[in-house]
Amino acid sequence: AAAKWGEIDECSTSCFIVAIRSGVGNIPVKFAVQFCDKVVQCSWRYFEDVGSPCVHALLALRHSEKLPNMVTYFHDSWKSSTFAAAYSERSEDKILPLVLKDVLTRGVCNAPSISKKRGRPKKKRIPSQQATEKIEKRQTRRCGMCNHFGHNRRTCPIRDA
Repeated sequence: AAAKWGEIDECSTSCFIVAIRSGVGNIPVKFAVQFCDKVVQCSWRYFEDVGSPCVHALLALRHSEKLPNMVTYFHDSWKSSTFAAAYSERSEDKILPLVLKDVLTRGVCNAPSISKKRGRPKKKRIPSQQATEKIEKRQTRRCGMCNHFGHNRRTCPIRDA
């Protein structure tokens, strides 16, 4: 079965090799798709992560003429009957969680990368002429406790005494 986005290369009763043409250079990428009772196994591992068949599996389902029964290959959390049962007034069942990969639930979260701010850095700013005149007019600071020069209230020798 050929489509403009993929085709079946090899097939047996339950295992298919699906070639998908990517957008870059139209180079085919091959994936192995296998059907078990209600589980689709693909080398892309989309079903294990999300709980629904991937594009490769849907192409293989169409080739094996199992597309009308594709509802059986979805996880229960994707079905509308589960949604309706979870939100009905009489139901005590909770919504089934999606099947997630161990990597996502491991709890490892790296710090975000720090991006460079726009504009000129403030420390390297060229001071204006008026700003330099104000700095020259300023007197040296005095201590707030003893009113002497050369230190501040925090480092005052009288404070320690």
